Amino acid sequence: MSAVYRGVDVSKWQGTIDWAKVAADGITFAMLRAGYGSSASQKDSTFETNYAGAKAAGLLVGAYWYSYATTEAGGRTEAAACLEVIDGKDFDLPVYFDQEYEADIVALSNTTRTAICKAFCAAIQSGGYTTGIYASTDWINNKLDYASLTDYSIWAAQYASKCTCKASYDIWQYSSKGSVSGISGNVDMDYLYHLPGSASTTSTATTTTTSTGGFDVATLSTIKSGSTGAETKSLQSLLNGKDAAGLTVDGICGAKTVAAVKAYQEAQGLTVDGVCGVNTWTAILTT
Repeated sequence: MSAVYRGVDVSKWQGTIDWAKVAADGITFAMLRAGYGSSASQKDSTFETNYAGAKAAGLLVGAYWYSYATTEAGGRTEAAACLEVIDGKDFDLPVYFDQEYEADIVALSNTTRTAICKAFCAAIQSGGYTTGIYASTDWINNKLDYASLTDYSIWAAQYASKCTCKASYDIWQYSSKGSVSGISGNVDMDYLYHLPGSASTTSTATTTTTSTGGFDVATLSTIKSGSTGAETKSLQSLLNGKDAAGLTVDGICGAKTVAAVKAYQEAQGLTVDGVCGVNTWTAILTT
């Protein structure tokens, strides 16, 4: 069954991270910068410690590689560097190609930018890893031929109340100013809607969805008093992130979680019953 996960993406700029505290704060996955550019010598200086710490804390882990490539050959060179850095690592989530607003890349055509993405991803796939593309929603919508990228996971960045990415996506980076226990200062925050490559991938979903891409909200369990499990934990994390509910993220729907659901429902003009069903899930995921 699909679940919603709350996560962070980090690099050396976050410094030393206490991953046990991060996990205790309801974070369930982490995207780690492996490095950047065309050489393995450009490995992120915190990648190894972040990988070990996030894994030890029980988080789902993925990685990303920041790109400067302006040709397909450059994309393959960067992929080779990335593969050298991540060799031997076991990832739960894809290795993403991070393409952003570098002047030399902006100057390229949509066709060339898309071809570079494909070149990197094809090389990463050949190395045995699931892969995808990270970019802003604006970049995906206007600077890539996103319709030709359906073979790859998409991780879209948009700091807003909802994501308007035209491509189906697996992860939404929704803020750059998150606050998480165990991490000093601001940190990027993300929602993961299901594990890329699972049975209900966004690239093939055709069911009724929320505005978060190809995610079918109807696949989520109804959470009520006494409910337990990963989806209850996700609900608690989401309520903490939206309303500062102060819930213990323990996966047990007790009186405090029910009260937090009621408070959220009242604020959103929903039926106030303390039960998180389709309508409440939809509001939480799209507002």
